[in-house]
Amino acid sequence: MSRPAALFDPLRDPPVARIAGPPGRPSEFSDPLVRLMAAVPARLDGRPLPRVVAVTTARESIGLLLSEPRVDPATGFEAIDGGLTWTAEPLTIGGAHPGEGGCGVPWPLLVPFGRVVPDGPAVMANLEELGALELSGEPAGVLALAESLAADLAADRFGGYPRVICVNCAWELDALDAVRVVTSPSRVLADAETHRRTVDAAGAQWASLPELRRHGMRGTPRPLVIIDPHGHDPRTRARLLSFAGPGLAVVTAAHSQDSTEGAGPRRAFGDRWRLHVNGRSLRWEPVGVDLRFGDQPSPTFVPDLRIAAPEPSSLREAAGRTATGPPPSAAEVLPGAVELQVLGVVQAAGAAVPFTSQRALDLACYLAFHRDGATADKLRHWLWRRSGPPPRAKTLANVVSRARVCLGRDADGRPYLSYLGADGVYRLSEQVTTDLERFASWRKLADRVPPEQALECLRAALRLVRGAPFGGGSGETFSWADASWRSHVEYLVDSTAHRLADAALELDRVEVARWATLRGLAITPDCEQCYQRRIAAARRSGYRREVDLVMRYMDELQREPLPELDDLATGALDGVPLA
Repeated sequence: MSRPAALFDPLRDPPVARIAGPPGRPSEFSDPLVRLMAAVPARLDGRPLPRVVAVTTARESIGLLLSEPRVDPATGFEAIDGGLTWTAEPLTIGGAHPGEGGCGVPWPLLVPFGRVVPDGPAVMANLEELGALELSGEPAGVLALAESLAADLAADRFGGYPRVICVNCAWELDALDAVRVVTSPSRVLADAETHRRTVDAAGAQWASLPELRRHGMRGTPRPLVIIDPHGHDPRTRARLLSFAGPGLAVVTAAHSQDSTEGAGPRRAFGDRWRLHVNGRSLRWEPVGVDLRFGDQPSPTFVPDLRIAAPEPSSLREAAGRTATGPPPSAAEVLPGAVELQVLGVVQAAGAAVPFTSQRALDLACYLAFHRDGATADKLRHWLWRRSGPPPRAKTLANVVSRARVCLGRDADGRPYLSYLGADGVYRLSEQVTTDLERFASWRKLADRVPPEQALECLRAALRLVRGAPFGGGSGETFSWADASWRSHVEYLVDSTAHRLADAALELDRVEVARWATLRGLAITPDCEQCYQRRIAAARRSGYRREVDLVMRYMDELQREPLPELDDLATGALDGVPLA
Protein backbone atom coordinates (compact mmCIF):
# COMPACT_ATOMS: atom_id res chain seq x y z
CA MET A 1 0.00 0.00 0.00
CA SER A 2 1.56 3.24 -1.11
CA ARG A 3 0.62 6.89 -0.76
CA PRO A 4 0.82 10.04 -2.93
CA ALA A 5 4.33 11.34 -3.33
CA ALA A 6 3.65 14.72 -1.71
CA LEU A 7 6.80 14.74 0.39
CA PHE A 8 9.14 14.36 -2.55
CA ASP A 9 7.34 16.54 -5.10
CA PRO A 10 9.78 19.46 -4.56
CA LEU A 11 12.72 17.11 -5.08
CA ARG A 12 11.91 16.04 -8.64
CA ASP A 13 13.81 18.81 -10.40
CA PRO A 14 17.06 17.84 -12.16
CA PRO A 15 20.11 17.83 -9.91
CA VAL A 16 21.40 21.36 -9.48
CA ALA A 17 24.45 20.67 -7.34
CA ARG A 18 26.50 19.20 -10.18
CA ILE A 19 27.24 21.73 -12.92
CA ALA A 20 29.50 19.56 -15.04
CA GLY A 21 31.63 16.46 -14.96
CA PRO A 22 30.68 12.83 -15.59
CA PRO A 23 32.31 10.12 -13.44
CA GLY A 24 36.06 10.30 -13.58
CA ARG A 25 36.25 13.96 -14.60
CA PRO A 26 36.62 16.99 -12.35
CA SER A 27 33.34 18.57 -11.34
CA GLU A 28 32.33 22.03 -10.22
CA PHE A 29 29.58 22.49 -7.64
CA SER A 30 27.29 25.41 -6.99
CA ASP A 31 26.07 24.17 -3.59
CA PRO A 32 28.49 25.45 -0.90
CA LEU A 33 28.07 22.34 1.27
CA VAL A 34 28.75 20.02 -1.66
CA ARG A 35 31.75 22.10 -2.69
CA LEU A 36 33.05 21.97 0.85
CA MET A 37 32.69 18.18 1.13
CA ALA A 38 34.37 17.73 -2.25
CA ALA A 39 37.29 19.82 -0.99
CA VAL A 40 37.96 17.69 2.11
CA PRO A 41 40.16 15.11 0.30
CA ALA A 42 42.51 17.80 -1.03
CA ARG A 43 42.84 19.20 2.49
CA LEU A 44 44.08 15.84 3.81
CA ASP A 45 47.42 16.17 1.97
CA GLY A 46 47.38 12.57 0.78
CA ARG A 47 46.24 11.00 4.05
CA PRO A 48 43.44 8.39 3.97
CA LEU A 49 39.86 9.57 4.00
CA PRO A 50 38.00 9.54 7.31
CA ARG A 51 35.02 7.23 7.77
CA VAL A 52 32.20 9.76 7.85
CA VAL A 53 29.00 8.71 9.62
CA ALA A 54 27.21 12.05 9.40
CA VAL A 55 27.64 15.72 8.61
CA THR A 56 26.12 18.45 10.78
CA THR A 57 25.63 21.93 9.38
CA ALA A 58 24.79 25.12 11.21
CA ARG A 59 25.48 28.77 10.65
CA GLU A 60 28.26 28.67 13.21
CA SER A 61 29.96 25.36 12.41
CA ILE A 62 30.16 22.30 10.23
CA GLY A 63 30.95 18.94 11.79
CA LEU A 64 32.03 15.56 10.43
CA LEU A 65 31.02 12.72 12.77
CA LEU A 66 33.37 9.76 12.30
CA SER A 67 33.00 6.06 13.07
CA GLU A 68 36.71 5.75 13.87
CA PRO A 69 38.78 8.37 15.73
CA ARG A 70 41.16 10.44 13.62
CA VAL A 71 43.29 13.08 15.33
CA ASP A 72 44.83 14.30 12.04
CA PRO A 73 41.99 16.45 10.69
CA ALA A 74 41.88 18.02 7.26
CA THR A 75 43.25 21.54 6.98
CA GLY A 76 40.73 24.00 8.40
CA PHE A 77 39.13 21.44 10.74
CA GLU A 78 39.69 20.76 14.43
CA ALA A 79 39.54 17.27 15.96
CA ILE A 80 37.41 17.06 19.10
CA ASP A 81 35.85 14.24 21.14
CA GLY A 82 39.07 12.25 20.91
CA GLY A 83 39.08 12.51 17.12
CA LEU A 84 35.51 11.24 16.61
CA THR A 85 34.35 14.67 15.42
CA TRP A 86 35.97 17.15 13.06
CA THR A 87 34.55 20.64 13.27
CA ALA A 88 35.18 23.82 11.31
CA GLU A 89 33.75 27.25 10.74
CA PRO A 90 32.12 27.64 7.31
CA LEU A 91 34.00 30.88 6.76
CA THR A 92 37.31 29.07 7.26
CA ILE A 93 36.78 26.40 4.63
CA GLY A 94 33.74 27.59 2.69
CA GLY A 95 35.76 29.27 -0.03
CA ALA A 96 37.29 26.34 -1.89
CA HIS A 97 40.06 27.22 -4.30
CA PRO A 98 39.60 26.47 -8.01
CA GLY A 99 40.28 22.84 -8.74
CA GLU A 100 40.03 21.85 -5.08
CA GLY A 101 36.76 20.05 -5.67
CA GLY A 102 38.48 17.06 -7.28
CA CYS A 103 36.27 14.54 -9.04
CA GLY A 104 33.32 14.69 -6.68
CA VAL A 105 32.36 13.91 -3.12
CA PRO A 106 33.71 10.57 -1.82
CA TRP A 107 30.52 10.17 0.24
CA PRO A 108 27.63 10.31 -2.29
CA LEU A 109 25.04 8.65 -0.03
CA LEU A 110 24.70 11.56 2.40
CA VAL A 111 20.98 12.08 2.98
CA PRO A 112 19.12 14.54 5.24
CA PHE A 113 17.69 13.13 8.45
CA GLY A 114 16.41 16.42 9.85
CA ARG A 115 17.42 19.06 12.36
CA VAL A 116 18.42 18.42 15.97
CA VAL A 117 15.65 19.75 18.19
CA PRO A 118 14.97 22.32 19.42
CA ASP A 119 17.52 24.59 17.76
CA GLY A 120 20.37 22.38 16.68
CA PRO A 121 22.21 21.73 13.43
CA ALA A 122 20.87 19.98 10.35
CA VAL A 123 22.04 16.37 10.13
CA MET A 124 22.95 14.45 6.99
CA ALA A 125 23.76 10.76 7.52
CA ASN A 126 26.04 8.69 5.31
CA LEU A 127 24.01 5.60 4.40
CA GLU A 128 27.10 3.90 2.99
CA GLU A 129 28.91 4.05 6.33
CA LEU A 130 25.78 3.02 8.22
CA GLY A 131 25.40 0.04 5.89
CA ALA A 132 22.02 -0.97 7.25
CA LEU A 133 19.40 1.41 8.62
CA GLU A 134 16.26 0.10 10.29
CA LEU A 135 13.09 2.19 10.49
CA SER A 136 10.45 1.72 13.18
CA GLY A 137 7.18 3.45 14.03
CA GLU A 138 3.77 3.77 12.43
CA PRO A 139 3.81 2.17 8.94
CA ALA A 140 2.59 5.37 7.25
CA GLY A 141 5.36 7.42 8.85
CA VAL A 142 8.01 4.83 7.99
CA LEU A 143 6.81 4.76 4.37
CA ALA A 144 6.86 8.56 4.14
CA LEU A 145 10.43 8.74 5.45
CA ALA A 146 11.61 5.92 3.15
CA GLU A 147 10.14 7.56 0.06
CA SER A 148 11.65 10.91 1.00
CA LEU A 149 15.09 9.30 1.35
CA ALA A 150 14.67 7.72 -2.08
CA ALA A 151 13.74 11.03 -3.68
CA ASP A 152 16.67 12.79 -2.04
CA LEU A 153 19.10 10.14 -3.29
CA ALA A 154 17.63 10.49 -6.78
CA ALA A 155 18.38 14.22 -6.69
CA ASP A 156 22.06 13.18 -6.61
CA ARG A 157 23.16 16.19 -4.62
CA PHE A 158 26.71 14.90 -4.17
CA GLY A 159 27.40 13.68 -7.69
CA GLY A 160 27.72 9.93 -7.05
CA TYR A 161 25.09 8.68 -9.54
CA PRO A 162 23.50 6.29 -7.02
CA ARG A 163 21.00 3.62 -8.00
CA VAL A 164 17.95 3.22 -5.77
CA ILE A 165 15.60 0.22 -5.68
CA CYS A 166 12.39 0.70 -3.68
CA VAL A 167 10.11 -2.13 -2.61
CA ASN A 168 6.39 -1.35 -2.91
CA CYS A 169 6.77 2.42 -2.69
CA ALA A 170 4.91 5.17 -4.54
CA TRP A 171 5.02 4.43 -8.26
CA GLU A 172 5.66 8.11 -8.93
CA LEU A 173 9.23 7.46 -7.76
CA ASP A 174 9.76 5.18 -10.73
CA ALA A 175 9.68 8.25 -12.97
CA LEU A 176 12.99 9.38 -11.48
CA ASP A 177 15.97 8.22 -13.51
CA ALA A 178 17.88 6.77 -10.57
CA VAL A 179 14.95 4.94 -8.96
CA ARG A 180 13.35 1.58 -9.76
CA VAL A 181 10.22 0.48 -7.90
CA VAL A 182 9.53 -3.26 -7.49
CA THR A 183 6.69 -5.13 -5.85
CA SER A 184 8.61 -7.70 -3.80
CA PRO A 185 11.93 -7.75 -1.91
CA SER A 186 12.77 -11.09 -3.50
CA ARG A 187 13.14 -9.27 -6.81
CA VAL A 188 16.12 -7.27 -5.58
CA LEU A 189 18.15 -10.11 -4.06
CA ALA A 190 19.92 -10.89 -7.33
CA ASP A 191 20.81 -7.21 -7.80
CA ALA A 192 22.15 -7.01 -4.26
CA GLU A 193 24.24 -10.16 -4.55
CA THR A 194 25.73 -9.14 -7.92
CA HIS A 195 26.50 -5.64 -6.69
CA ARG A 196 28.14 -6.97 -3.53
CA ARG A 197 30.49 -9.15 -5.58
CA THR A 198 31.33 -6.24 -7.91
CA VAL A 199 32.13 -3.86 -5.07
CA ASP A 200 34.20 -6.43 -3.18
CA ALA A 201 36.21 -7.19 -6.32
CA ALA A 202 36.88 -3.50 -6.92
CA GLY A 203 38.00 -3.02 -3.34
CA ALA A 204 40.27 -6.06 -3.46
CA GLN A 205 41.86 -5.00 -6.75
CA TRP A 206 42.27 -1.27 -6.10
CA ALA A 207 41.10 0.46 -2.92
CA SER A 208 37.99 1.33 -0.94
CA LEU A 209 35.14 2.97 -2.84
CA PRO A 210 35.57 6.40 -1.23
CA GLU A 211 39.26 6.36 -2.22
CA LEU A 212 38.36 5.33 -5.78
CA ARG A 213 35.87 8.20 -5.99
CA ARG A 214 38.46 10.53 -4.51
CA HIS A 215 40.81 9.85 -7.44
CA GLY A 216 38.08 9.71 -10.08
CA MET A 217 38.83 6.10 -11.06
CA ARG A 218 36.92 4.97 -14.12
CA GLY A 219 34.86 1.86 -13.59
CA THR A 220 34.16 2.65 -9.93
CA PRO A 221 30.87 0.87 -9.11
CA ARG A 222 27.93 3.20 -8.62
CA PRO A 223 26.49 3.00 -5.10
CA LEU A 224 23.27 1.03 -4.67
CA VAL A 225 20.59 1.69 -2.05
CA ILE A 226 17.80 -0.81 -1.44
CA ILE A 227 14.79 0.58 0.42
CA ASP A 228 12.16 -1.79 1.81
CA PRO A 229 9.92 0.19 4.18
CA HIS A 230 7.73 -2.85 4.91
CA GLY A 231 10.12 -5.70 5.77
CA HIS A 232 7.36 -8.31 5.87
CA ASP A 233 9.57 -11.24 4.79
CA PRO A 234 12.10 -11.87 7.60
CA ARG A 235 14.20 -14.32 5.59
CA THR A 236 14.58 -12.03 2.58
CA ARG A 237 15.19 -9.11 4.89
CA ALA A 238 18.00 -11.01 6.63
CA ARG A 239 19.68 -11.76 3.30
CA LEU A 240 19.46 -8.13 2.25
CA LEU A 241 21.04 -7.02 5.51
CA SER A 242 23.89 -9.48 5.00
CA PHE A 243 24.82 -7.70 1.76
CA ALA A 244 24.94 -4.24 3.37
CA GLY A 245 28.30 -2.52 3.45
CA PRO A 246 30.52 -0.32 1.29
CA GLY A 247 28.75 0.60 -1.91
CA LEU A 248 25.46 -1.01 -0.87
CA ALA A 249 23.13 0.43 1.76
CA VAL A 250 19.93 -1.24 2.96
CA VAL A 251 17.05 0.70 4.50
CA THR A 252 14.33 -1.54 5.87
CA ALA A 253 11.56 -1.66 8.45
CA ALA A 254 12.28 -3.11 11.88
CA HIS A 255 9.74 -5.20 13.73
CA SER A 256 9.73 -6.00 17.44
CA GLN A 257 9.30 -9.75 16.90
CA ASP A 258 12.01 -10.19 14.30
CA SER A 259 14.02 -13.36 13.87
CA THR A 260 16.69 -11.41 11.95
CA GLU A 261 17.83 -9.50 15.03
CA GLY A 262 21.57 -9.24 14.78
CA ALA A 263 21.73 -9.93 11.04
CA GLY A 264 22.91 -6.43 10.19
CA PRO A 265 26.54 -5.31 10.38
CA ARG A 266 27.92 -4.08 13.68
CA ARG A 267 28.77 -0.39 13.78
CA ALA A 268 30.81 2.03 15.83
CA PHE A 269 28.24 3.37 18.31
CA GLY A 270 26.22 0.19 18.83
CA ASP A 271 25.00 -3.00 17.21
CA ARG A 272 22.35 -1.49 14.95
CA TRP A 273 21.42 1.85 13.41
CA ARG A 274 17.76 2.71 13.90
CA LEU A 275 15.42 5.61 13.22
CA HIS A 276 12.16 5.63 15.14
CA VAL A 277 9.53 7.67 13.32
CA ASN A 278 6.78 9.50 15.18
CA GLY A 279 5.10 11.86 12.74
CA ARG A 280 7.86 14.28 11.80
CA SER A 281 9.91 13.51 14.91
CA LEU A 282 12.80 11.07 14.60
CA ARG A 283 14.85 9.34 17.26
CA TRP A 284 18.25 8.21 15.97
CA GLU A 285 19.74 5.33 17.91
CA PRO A 286 22.24 4.41 19.21
CA VAL A 287 23.44 8.00 18.74
CA GLY A 288 20.63 9.13 21.04
CA VAL A 289 19.55 12.33 19.31
CA ASP A 290 16.07 13.69 18.51
CA LEU A 291 15.53 15.17 15.05
CA ARG A 292 12.80 17.10 13.30
CA PHE A 293 12.27 15.41 9.93
CA GLY A 294 12.15 17.71 6.90
CA ASP A 295 13.19 20.83 8.84
CA GLN A 296 16.01 21.75 6.48
CA PRO A 297 16.60 23.10 2.96
CA SER A 298 15.68 21.13 -0.15
CA PRO A 299 18.49 20.09 -2.53
CA THR A 300 17.81 23.13 -4.72
CA PHE A 301 18.46 25.55 -1.87
CA VAL A 302 21.95 27.02 -1.69
CA PRO A 303 22.62 27.91 1.96
CA ASP A 304 24.55 31.03 2.86
CA LEU A 305 27.65 29.68 4.58
CA ARG A 306 29.22 33.07 5.18
CA ILE A 307 29.60 34.16 8.77
CA ALA A 308 29.47 37.92 8.72
CA ALA A 309 29.61 40.39 11.55
CA PRO A 310 26.47 42.44 12.25
CA GLU A 311 25.93 45.05 9.57
CA PRO A 312 26.49 48.69 10.55
CA SER A 313 22.78 49.37 10.01
CA SER A 314 21.87 46.78 12.62
CA LEU A 315 24.28 48.43 15.04
CA ARG A 316 22.66 51.81 14.50
CA GLU A 317 19.24 50.25 14.98
CA ALA A 318 20.40 48.69 18.22
CA ALA A 319 21.80 52.02 19.32
CA GLY A 320 18.37 53.60 19.10
CA ARG A 321 17.08 51.13 21.67
CA THR A 322 20.02 51.40 24.05
CA ALA A 323 19.00 52.90 27.35
CA THR A 324 22.40 54.04 28.57
CA GLY A 325 25.85 54.76 27.24
CA PRO A 326 26.98 56.53 24.09
CA PRO A 327 25.58 55.29 20.79
CA PRO A 328 27.61 52.41 19.29
CA SER A 329 29.59 53.12 16.15
CA ALA A 330 30.50 50.64 13.42
CA ALA A 331 33.83 52.48 13.10
CA GLU A 332 34.83 51.07 16.49
CA VAL A 333 35.04 47.55 15.10
CA LEU A 334 36.52 48.23 11.67
CA PRO A 335 40.19 47.39 11.00
CA GLY A 336 42.75 50.05 10.20
CA ALA A 337 44.51 50.48 6.88
CA VAL A 338 46.89 47.74 8.01
CA GLU A 339 45.81 45.22 10.63
CA LEU A 340 48.31 43.09 12.51
CA GLN A 341 46.42 39.94 13.37
CA VAL A 342 47.72 38.12 16.44
CA LEU A 343 44.67 36.00 17.37
CA GLY A 344 46.21 32.97 15.70
CA VAL A 345 49.20 32.70 13.40
CA VAL A 346 50.51 36.27 13.21
CA GLN A 347 49.91 37.95 9.86
CA ALA A 348 49.56 41.45 8.44
CA ALA A 349 46.34 42.20 6.54
CA GLY A 350 46.55 45.13 4.17
CA ALA A 351 50.35 45.30 4.14
CA ALA A 352 51.88 46.90 1.06
CA VAL A 353 54.36 44.02 0.69
CA PRO A 354 54.07 40.54 2.26
CA PHE A 355 56.28 40.06 5.30
CA THR A 356 59.03 37.58 4.45
CA SER A 357 60.99 38.35 7.62
CA GLN A 358 59.53 37.04 10.86
CA ARG A 359 61.78 39.42 12.76
CA ALA A 360 60.34 42.43 10.89
CA LEU A 361 56.80 41.23 11.61
CA ASP A 362 57.78 40.70 15.24
CA LEU A 363 59.03 44.29 15.44
CA ALA A 364 55.83 45.69 13.90
CA CYS A 365 53.68 43.74 16.36
CA TYR A 366 55.76 44.86 19.33
CA LEU A 367 55.29 48.51 18.35
CA ALA A 368 51.55 47.93 17.81
CA PHE A 369 51.28 46.79 21.44
CA HIS A 370 53.47 49.65 22.71
CA ARG A 371 51.90 52.77 21.27
CA ASP A 372 54.33 55.09 23.03
CA GLY A 373 57.05 53.66 20.82
CA ALA A 374 60.37 52.06 21.62
CA THR A 375 64.01 53.03 21.44
CA ALA A 376 66.59 50.97 19.60
CA ASP A 377 67.93 49.63 22.90
CA LYS A 378 64.46 48.57 24.00
CA LEU A 379 63.84 46.76 20.72
CA ARG A 380 67.16 44.92 21.01
CA HIS A 381 66.28 43.91 24.57
CA TRP A 382 62.83 42.49 23.80
CA LEU A 383 63.14 41.13 20.27
CA TRP A 384 66.42 39.21 20.56
CA ARG A 385 67.26 36.44 22.96
CA ARG A 386 69.07 37.83 25.93
CA SER A 387 71.17 34.65 26.13
CA GLY A 388 72.96 35.61 22.91
CA PRO A 389 74.97 38.65 21.89
CA PRO A 390 72.93 41.79 21.11
CA PRO A 391 72.42 42.51 17.42
CA ARG A 392 74.59 45.05 15.71
CA ALA A 393 73.10 48.46 14.95
CA LYS A 394 73.08 47.66 11.23
CA THR A 395 71.12 44.44 11.85
CA LEU A 396 68.42 46.31 13.75
CA ALA A 397 68.33 49.04 11.10
CA ASN A 398 67.79 46.44 8.37
CA VAL A 399 64.91 44.84 10.31
CA VAL A 400 63.27 48.24 10.85
CA SER A 401 63.68 49.08 7.18
CA ARG A 402 62.07 45.79 6.09
CA ALA A 403 59.13 46.36 8.42
CA ARG A 404 58.70 49.90 7.11
CA VAL A 405 58.65 48.75 3.47
CA CYS A 406 56.18 45.93 4.17
CA LEU A 407 53.76 48.12 6.13
CA GLY A 408 53.74 50.78 3.41
CA ARG A 409 52.65 54.41 3.49
CA ASP A 410 49.45 56.34 4.17
CA ALA A 411 47.51 58.44 1.66
CA ASP A 412 49.83 61.39 2.29
CA GLY A 413 52.94 59.34 1.58
CA ARG A 414 54.08 59.11 5.20
CA PRO A 415 55.40 55.67 6.26
CA TYR A 416 53.29 53.79 8.81
CA LEU A 417 56.50 53.04 10.71
CA SER A 418 58.23 56.31 11.53
CA TYR A 419 61.87 57.06 11.06
CA LEU A 420 63.93 57.56 14.17
CA GLY A 421 62.93 60.94 15.61
CA ALA A 422 64.78 63.46 17.72
CA ASP A 423 63.67 61.57 20.83
CA GLY A 424 65.25 58.36 19.52
CA VAL A 425 61.91 56.48 19.40
CA TYR A 426 60.29 54.35 16.66
CA ARG A 427 56.48 54.59 16.47
CA LEU A 428 53.62 53.09 14.48
CA SER A 429 50.88 55.15 12.87
CA GLU A 430 47.43 55.01 14.44
CA GLN A 431 46.23 53.62 11.10
CA VAL A 432 48.03 50.36 11.91
CA THR A 433 45.73 48.45 14.25
CA THR A 434 45.44 44.92 15.65
CA ASP A 435 42.66 42.37 15.63
CA LEU A 436 42.90 42.34 19.43
CA GLU A 437 41.73 45.97 19.41
CA ARG A 438 38.73 44.96 17.31
CA PHE A 439 38.11 42.05 19.67
CA ALA A 440 38.04 44.42 22.64
CA SER A 441 35.76 46.85 20.77
CA TRP A 442 33.21 44.12 20.07
CA ARG A 443 33.25 43.18 23.78
CA LYS A 444 32.65 46.80 24.81
CA LEU A 445 29.91 47.18 22.23
CA ALA A 446 28.17 44.12 23.67
CA ASP A 447 27.83 46.00 26.98
CA ARG A 448 25.85 48.79 25.31
CA VAL A 449 23.24 46.98 23.22
CA PRO A 450 20.22 44.74 23.95
CA PRO A 451 20.75 40.99 24.54
CA GLU A 452 20.15 39.82 20.95
CA GLN A 453 22.60 42.37 19.56
CA ALA A 454 25.03 41.68 22.40
CA LEU A 455 25.08 38.02 21.40
CA GLU A 456 25.98 38.98 17.81
CA CYS A 457 28.72 41.31 19.04
CA LEU A 458 30.30 38.61 21.20
CA ARG A 459 30.06 36.14 18.36
CA ALA A 460 31.77 38.63 16.04
CA ALA A 461 34.56 38.96 18.60
CA LEU A 462 35.12 35.21 18.82
CA ARG A 463 35.11 34.87 15.05
CA LEU A 464 38.30 36.92 15.01
CA VAL A 465 40.06 34.14 16.92
CA ARG A 466 41.84 31.80 14.50
CA GLY A 467 43.97 29.86 16.97
CA ALA A 468 46.43 30.24 19.83
CA PRO A 469 47.52 33.91 20.10
CA PHE A 470 50.88 35.00 18.70
CA GLY A 471 51.27 31.76 16.78
CA GLY A 472 53.57 30.88 13.92
CA GLY A 473 56.77 32.24 15.41
CA SER A 474 60.16 30.58 15.11
CA GLY A 475 60.69 30.27 18.85
CA GLU A 476 62.78 33.41 18.90
CA THR A 477 60.01 35.70 17.69
CA PHE A 478 57.05 37.04 19.69
CA SER A 479 58.78 35.96 22.91
CA TRP A 480 58.05 39.42 24.36
CA ALA A 481 54.37 38.40 24.46
CA ASP A 482 55.18 35.64 26.95
CA ALA A 483 55.66 38.19 29.73
CA SER A 484 51.96 39.07 29.97
CA TRP A 485 50.21 39.55 26.66
CA ARG A 486 49.76 35.89 25.74
CA SER A 487 48.06 34.92 29.00
CA HIS A 488 46.02 38.13 28.94
CA VAL A 489 44.68 37.37 25.45
CA GLU A 490 43.88 33.76 26.40
CA TYR A 491 41.92 35.03 29.39
CA LEU A 492 39.97 37.49 27.21
CA VAL A 493 39.06 34.77 24.70
CA ASP A 494 38.11 32.29 27.41
CA SER A 495 35.92 34.75 29.32
CA THR A 496 34.25 35.89 26.08
CA ALA A 497 33.45 32.27 25.22
CA HIS A 498 31.82 31.83 28.65
CA ARG A 499 29.86 35.04 28.27
CA LEU A 500 28.63 34.18 24.77
CA ALA A 501 27.65 30.64 25.78
CA ASP A 502 25.67 31.93 28.76
CA ALA A 503 23.93 34.56 26.62
CA ALA A 504 23.10 32.00 23.95
CA LEU A 505 21.67 29.53 26.46
CA GLU A 506 19.60 32.33 27.99
CA LEU A 507 18.17 33.10 24.53
CA ASP A 508 17.78 29.38 23.69
CA ARG A 509 20.38 29.64 20.91
CA VAL A 510 21.83 26.23 21.70
CA GLU A 511 24.04 25.86 18.63
CA VAL A 512 25.62 29.26 19.27
CA ALA A 513 26.39 28.17 22.84
CA ARG A 514 28.03 24.98 21.60
CA TRP A 515 30.10 26.91 19.06
CA ALA A 516 31.24 29.35 21.75
CA THR A 517 32.48 26.56 24.01
CA LEU A 518 34.38 24.93 21.16
CA ARG A 519 36.09 28.23 20.35
CA GLY A 520 37.03 28.63 23.99
CA LEU A 521 38.35 25.07 24.27
CA ALA A 522 40.46 25.59 21.15
CA ILE A 523 42.43 28.23 23.08
CA THR A 524 42.16 26.87 26.64
CA PRO A 525 41.66 23.11 26.22
CA ASP A 526 41.60 22.43 29.97
CA CYS A 527 38.88 24.95 30.86
CA GLU A 528 36.31 23.10 32.97
CA GLN A 529 33.85 25.99 32.69
CA CYS A 530 33.84 25.55 28.90
CA TYR A 531 33.17 21.83 29.35
CA GLN A 532 30.37 22.66 31.76
CA ARG A 533 28.69 24.92 29.24
CA ARG A 534 29.27 22.49 26.38
CA ILE A 535 27.52 19.74 28.30
CA ALA A 536 24.67 22.11 29.14
CA ALA A 537 24.25 22.92 25.45
CA ALA A 538 24.38 19.26 24.47
CA ARG A 539 21.78 18.34 27.08
CA ARG A 540 19.53 21.19 25.96
CA SER A 541 19.67 19.93 22.37
CA GLY A 542 19.16 16.29 23.34
CA TYR A 543 22.55 15.32 21.89
CA ARG A 544 23.34 12.43 24.24
CA ARG A 545 26.41 11.24 22.37
CA GLU A 546 28.19 14.54 22.88
CA VAL A 547 27.38 14.55 26.60
CA ASP A 548 28.78 11.04 26.96
CA LEU A 549 31.94 11.79 24.99
CA VAL A 550 32.70 14.97 26.93
CA MET A 551 32.13 13.23 30.25
CA ARG A 552 34.41 10.39 29.19
CA TYR A 553 37.10 12.84 28.10
CA MET A 554 36.92 14.65 31.44
CA ASP A 555 37.22 11.29 33.16
CA GLU A 556 40.35 10.48 31.11
CA LEU A 557 41.82 13.82 32.18
CA GLN A 558 41.05 12.80 35.78
CA ARG A 559 39.03 15.94 36.31
CA GLU A 560 36.80 16.26 39.32
CA PRO A 561 33.13 16.52 38.27
CA LEU A 562 31.83 20.05 38.58
CA PRO A 563 29.02 20.49 41.13
CA GLU A 564 26.61 21.39 38.33
CA LEU A 565 27.36 18.05 36.63
CA ASP A 566 26.85 15.74 39.59
CA ASP A 567 23.50 14.57 38.24
CA LEU A 568 25.21 13.42 35.03
CA ALA A 569 28.04 11.47 36.55
CA THR A 570 26.17 8.29 37.49
CA GLY A 571 25.75 6.08 34.44
CA ALA A 572 26.52 8.85 32.01
CA LEU A 573 29.08 6.69 30.23
CA ASP A 574 27.16 3.42 30.18
CA GLY A 575 27.09 1.76 26.78
CA VAL A 576 29.45 4.23 25.12
CA PRO A 577 32.37 2.54 23.32
CA LEU A 578 35.90 3.60 24.12
CA ALA A 579 37.54 5.77 21.48
